[in-house]
Amino acid sequence: MKKNWKFLLSILVAFVIVIFAALNMEKATVSFGFITVSQPLIIVILVSALLGALCVALFLSGDSLSKTHQIKHLNKQLDNIKADNLSQTKQQLDELKQNYEHILKEKDAQIHSLMDEQTKK
Repeated sequence: MKKNWKFLLSILVAFVIVIFAALNMEKATVSFGFITVSQPLIIVILVSALLGALCVALFLSGDSLSKTHQIKHLNKQLDNIKADNLSQTKQQLDELKQNYEHILKEKDAQIHSLMDEQTKK
């Protein structure tokens, strides 16, 4: 929905620019410092609007590229953290298994010693 509003707004702005340009058909002189150009005002307005749109697009694409790079970097960090977490969890699980097996062996030894005492009586 947000994109629809942006699209509609851009069409409205373009429509206003076209109407404004159509109302200003007289010649305009533009000086670039080293050259002077005389064109209809409609051409000057449209070229200025297109150059402005191009500048905005370049700024937005640069920002978008920066954010894309940052997202990739953060995803890589997240993957590293997940891998470390998984490794630590496996290590803790192995330690718990070893501890459990050790306790089981002790209990088995106690059971066998109690059974031996019972059979001797």
